[in-house]
Amino acid sequence: MARPRGGGDGRPRCAALLLGAAAALACAAAKSLDELGSVTSMQGLAAEMYRRQAGSGGAYMLLNSTGRVGSEGSPDDNAPVDAPLLAYADLPSPLTRDVVVLVPVADSVALMRRLAAEPALQQHVRGVLVDDTEPPPAYSCLGPFPGAEYAPYDAPGYAWNAAAGGAAFPSALTWLPAPALLLAPGLAFDARQRAAYNARGVRGTARRPGAAAPASPPGASSTRRRRAPVGPAAAQAPNRKQYHARLRLTMSASGAPNSSACVAAGSCKPLGGYSVWAALPPLPPQAPPAGAGGGGAGGGGGGLPIILVVAQMDGIDMFHDSIQGADAPLSGLVALLGALQVLRGAAGAGYTRRVVFLALAGEPWGYMGSRRLLWEASQGSNATAGLDLALVEQVIEVGQVGRLAASPAADGGGARLFAHAQRGPAWGNASAVVAALQAAAGCEAAVAQVKVRGASPANPGIPPSSLMSFLRAKPAIEGVVLAEFDEGFVNPFFSSRFDNAITLRPAGVAAAAAVLAGGVHRLAGGDPAALDINMTSLSAAVAGYLACVAAPAPGFACPAAAAVMAPDFTYDRDTRTRSYAPRGYVGVLPFLPPTQGPLGKANLPRFVWNVLALGTAAGAPGAACDPYDRPCADGLACAGWRGGAGDAGLGACVNASVRYVPSFSTRFACDDCGDLWAARWRVDDAADAWAAAAGWPPDPMWAESDWPAGVPELRLYLREARRVELAVLAAGFAVTAAAAVASVAARAAFEGHFKAAAPAKLNPLQALVRSLARSRMQMQQAQQLRRAGAAAPFGSGAAAAPRPAAAVVLRRGRVAPVLAAASGLHAAPAGSFARGFAASAAAAAPRRAAPRGRASRLAVRASWGAPVDFTPAKVVSNTRVAEQLHAVVVDVGDLAAGYTAGGQYMQIKVGEGKPGFFAIASPPDPNNQGLVEFLIKAQGEAAEALAGLGAGAEVAVSPVMGKGFPVDRIPPATTPTVLLFATGSGISPIKALIESGALEADKRSDVRLYYGTRDADHTAYAGAIPAWEAAGVKVVQVFSNGGAGEKYVQDVFAAAKGLGGGDGVGVVLCGQKEMCNAVKELVAAEGVEADKAAAAPGGATMAARALADPDADGWERSDFPIVCETCLGPNPYVRMQRIEFGGTCHISGRPYTVFRWRPGNDARYKKTIICQEVAKAKNVCQVCLFDLDYGLPVQVRDTALGIEREDIPESDVGKEFQLNEQIARGQTESSFGDGGRAGPSNDMLMRLQRTSPYYKRNQARLCSFFARGACTRGAECPYRHEMPVKDELSEQNIKDRYYGINDPVANKMLRRFTGGGDAPKLEPPEDKSITSLYVGGVTQEISEDDLRMPFSAYGELSGVRKVASRFCAFVQFRDRSAAEAAAEGLHNKLTVKGVRLRLMWGRQQPGRGGGGRGEYDPMRPVPAGAGGGGGGGGGGAGGLPPLPPGAAPLGYGGAAAFPSMDPAAMGAPIKRGPDGGPDGGEPGKRARAAGSGFGAPPPQPQPPQQQQAPPEQQQQQAAGGEQGS
Repeated sequence: MARPRGGGDGRPRCAALLLGAAAALACAAAKSLDELGSVTSMQGLAAEMYRRQAGSGGAYMLLNSTGRVGSEGSPDDNAPVDAPLLAYADLPSPLTRDVVVLVPVADSVALMRRLAAEPALQQHVRGVLVDDTEPPPAYSCLGPFPGAEYAPYDAPGYAWNAAAGGAAFPSALTWLPAPALLLAPGLAFDARQRAAYNARGVRGTARRPGAAAPASPPGASSTRRRRAPVGPAAAQAPNRKQYHARLRLTMSASGAPNSSACVAAGSCKPLGGYSVWAALPPLPPQAPPAGAGGGGAGGGGGGLPIILVVAQMDGIDMFHDSIQGADAPLSGLVALLGALQVLRGAAGAGYTRRVVFLALAGEPWGYMGSRRLLWEASQGSNATAGLDLALVEQVIEVGQVGRLAASPAADGGGARLFAHAQRGPAWGNASAVVAALQAAAGCEAAVAQVKVRGASPANPGIPPSSLMSFLRAKPAIEGVVLAEFDEGFVNPFFSSRFDNAITLRPAGVAAAAAVLAGGVHRLAGGDPAALDINMTSLSAAVAGYLACVAAPAPGFACPAAAAVMAPDFTYDRDTRTRSYAPRGYVGVLPFLPPTQGPLGKANLPRFVWNVLALGTAAGAPGAACDPYDRPCADGLACAGWRGGAGDAGLGACVNASVRYVPSFSTRFACDDCGDLWAARWRVDDAADAWAAAAGWPPDPMWAESDWPAGVPELRLYLREARRVELAVLAAGFAVTAAAAVASVAARAAFEGHFKAAAPAKLNPLQALVRSLARSRMQMQQAQQLRRAGAAAPFGSGAAAAPRPAAAVVLRRGRVAPVLAAASGLHAAPAGSFARGFAASAAAAAPRRAAPRGRASRLAVRASWGAPVDFTPAKVVSNTRVAEQLHAVVVDVGDLAAGYTAGGQYMQIKVGEGKPGFFAIASPPDPNNQGLVEFLIKAQGEAAEALAGLGAGAEVAVSPVMGKGFPVDRIPPATTPTVLLFATGSGISPIKALIESGALEADKRSDVRLYYGTRDADHTAYAGAIPAWEAAGVKVVQVFSNGGAGEKYVQDVFAAAKGLGGGDGVGVVLCGQKEMCNAVKELVAAEGVEADKAAAAPGGATMAARALADPDADGWERSDFPIVCETCLGPNPYVRMQRIEFGGTCHISGRPYTVFRWRPGNDARYKKTIICQEVAKAKNVCQVCLFDLDYGLPVQVRDTALGIEREDIPESDVGKEFQLNEQIARGQTESSFGDGGRAGPSNDMLMRLQRTSPYYKRNQARLCSFFARGACTRGAECPYRHEMPVKDELSEQNIKDRYYGINDPVANKMLRRFTGGGDAPKLEPPEDKSITSLYVGGVTQEISEDDLRMPFSAYGELSGVRKVASRFCAFVQFRDRSAAEAAAEGLHNKLTVKGVRLRLMWGRQQPGRGGGGRGEYDPMRPVPAGAGGGGGGGGGGAGGLPPLPPGAAPLGYGGAAAFPSMDPAAMGAPIKRGPDGGPDGGEPGKRARAAGSGFGAPPPQPQPPQQQQAPPEQQQQQAAGGEQGS
């Protein structure tokens, strides 16, 4: 017996090779999955592979007149730093490989010194990551005597800051020769783990940070295992797996030697901000300065002497994104604002001196703010009009007062302030100022515990302060610095990011404000008896100001700021949270707005401006105002403007003299500085003579480098060893080869299995029987073919006929049969192709003869058409012919010969990008010079790339495609009237048709072109219109933004009418499909035949693009929907259906990718109903159309944020046009989280928004059969058996929900808030002894100090206790009133480190059933709106919101669990203890003993079926629970 073909000894070897390769790949995959951990989504996979930080934390490059500080950045944005991560403690010496160093902030100075001293180390340290999780003993960028060169005395060695003596204390800003980044707290922890992994990694046992160590097999010997280098040297070994840091900190000014050079090159901007001053009483308005804009101003000083009250606004740090400077300088600023609140009611005509409050910006940077203000005042500029230095007699500067504390009892007790004055005959005598302050401290009963003393004579003079600048300009000034220290201060974090609000004492700041107010009042000539200081209200005002300017949360979302301004914020797209944290950095000045409005000003100066304006205003507020659209009259200021729609955000005109003063180097000047894009900075020496006359030190000329968007950016990722990468590459080749061998072997085995082995020899009888059987089979097959209508493919000699080759080509979904054969083989008709082909293939089986031939093949090809061959071409010219439209001429060479008719098009691609379809705008060239012109609208990937190319750029072009407009159907003899319609860039093929002469317009009686564009600026080829009209084409231009009248082409055409019937009329169309369809309907109604209405095949617009590219028609492809957490459901594992182009968007009408899933076992199926472009434009969920950030209807969000309601197009073409415009402007990629306005209405937004998903919205729909009493399914019915309720929520509409117009759900929520039913409030408990608040949702990254910051602004704290295991914390106040103020101010507003936290009252002594008193549990939370706390109530845990459907509370974890997260539900045996928890638990055990002051975390909630939400929560669920998804 012959062996079958395809067998042999080679097949087992191939199989073994394949099994081995599969086993190796399986092991590698298992190891990779083990290292990846639990990954449930693509986002989770990306987060596991790359730990990322972007947008903040860089040590940006700063330049001055002598050099650079900060860190070096790469000038090339495409060359980021990429090197292994290594901790500073593991840094070897010498270092032989490039690394990124992770250094604790305490060791950062030591690293800087090493880099400066060791060139070899500097060469290999490619980047520095700073970890400041643990604050250093001391840190400041200002030395023991900041600004000693500006002092009016010579004592540079005097140490004003006693904490500056440590060796780790940086004395000045330092220059790092490598990019440096300050790590976020969460990323710092990961970076430390990865650096430790790199340092200790052992081959074979190295594991991912945080993974458990693998157990050694029993009996294994550790001596046989080969180990990699251990310790720092391991990080230098290239052949091991390591974590890398990829750092991008591109600085445009890299390589510039100083600020003068970079300003001249335009790669940097001057450091600067805005100082603010205001006069009390206001200046007389008889001579207002020009261009006052929205700010008030006065004329001359009115002749009154001036008392200047000064404070500073910002600090200095190498990482200026996180500067705080709470004690220095913000405590002095808050004391100044507090003093103004005291004086605003006492100031009157009795003042003999004018008080000017001045907040200076940029003082740590060489006293930039005071120097600039004095220079502006000497020049009589607009910003200082009325502030005459000659009238300034006294200056009081408020320094550090944030740590004001009681003195020792032996020294008299009480808090103590010190008045520092410059002594000597050359300076003004400040004894009167000191006496006034002492009198205020000694006489005011409300501040009797504060004493003011003169500073020690041992001091060389005044401490570092802005007063030094004023004494330099006018030595006769009587100046005093009021501070909490005498001979020196101890602030190890002076003016840095570590100088935070935790250690501030609001009571001390309020006392300093009271002393300052009393002293200024006396100096101004006021009656001391008329000054009534209410310390309670003053303390509350000071606490509110500190919460705004010194605490990261609430920051400028505080009530004091929200009442007077719309603060800016930063938006974290990863956590989808806003941050209003104040920034203590002065910033940069890209331009100088020409008016005094808030444009271009940071939050802090805007806040100070409004507080000063309202505090110094005379009389009642006047008319409503807007600083830009409704400015106030001259001499008045528009205070309290918050922006937004309607009158809600308007300010009020007040009679106040308040001004912004630009603060930047006196050696910089700006040309065209009123325009952000045209502003050009330059070095100017106009102030040099003035500075030399006053003896000023050289101006440092501080500037900051520019950088591109997305900088800084950091990624931490794992890179395999080089040998592993090579092994993977080799394995890939091996697997490919093995697959090829397996393919050949499998085919051979397949053929051998189905081929019968040839017999060695047939006897005559066997041969005769086989021949007769074969002849009978052939005759039967021939009869079947004849019955099917086909000629018999074989005759009597069919056995010897050659075998056919058959091919089936699938093209655009149609089957085209092709049968190729020789000598008499005929193809079956299309109707009987399947049967005929099967029969012929069977008949064509060859006889077995030597040599044995191969079996016939069936070749099948499925595609959209033949691949397009692209040919290189060059751009000849690129001319901008209209807004967003470019005429691009391309030399296509010989391909131009294929262009014969207008309306043809070509594909063009730039580089490796996606090709685009572009209609040819130039007429066919009879001389065939190879030049063709395209009209490009800069929209889409290919079009944007092409529009940005210049002459000489290379592109790739396809052959000319399409047949053009079939104008041969409308000859002049039979069609005297031709109507041409074009919109936008669709004019290009129409232009080619007209200019080619193929239309023969001169032989026709009426040729009209309806040309629609947005306006004249968006009209391409406007200059060619006269030539077209001269050729016989009447052009009717239609502007959609042309004012009154019809807006669109079809509307103008419909109004014109008058075709007189369809005979002799032809139509040529090129434009949006809505326009084409509308025009076709209009002309069809006039009797025009369909074959005479031709659309461009392959033009530049939607109706004319090739169907092979759905993206060209605006069809949307997407891989994952944009949905909210509620619609996605509670289970993290979701099976989702994706249907590409499965529906049309309910808003835009565009086809899009539909997603469908079931968000829970008891939920209904949900699917997306709008496309992603539409969803992004409104920042809403594709399913429920609720806002993604707040979980509220669009109408509620827009009302709260003051977003103006847009006009809604009614026609389909209008909707398409609006969506295209949004895409062109990039609005579909924006988020309302980036552009929302804050204000008082945001209080409503914060109270109404949900902090957790509301899964009730996903429940099944009502059963209509049950409502009719006809449902027979019973408990198995998938629909809800409830009776429908007919109310306003029953009439919901998708478009109303999306556009925010008459949405029933939104109307109900707005009525509840604005009407008598406000949102649930956090009612204080009846027990007045309760002073504790419960904070829920506390993550591991949030520390007790982080929680202390927002609460300390409301009063003194007894303690803060974090319970990490329960993700909560407890904050206890000393005073009940402070706790109530914190509960009211932070309820539904508390956000710490981007995490939204829940706030509830603690419960002092919860009662048992029947009102009895139970065990002591002071921190059990009281729910919002629950009222009293201590006494009654029995059972239940109504203090927590209900769990989501399907989730059950764990008995031992304190968190909701899904069925897939329960080991017992998944089949694992779990041994339970007597309390239902794991064996060994202690049921009922409290976290803390009774009476500890902090107590236990809140008890676990009851199961959903037993728990009932509070009435207020039920109302909120009812209002927000109905929606039309």
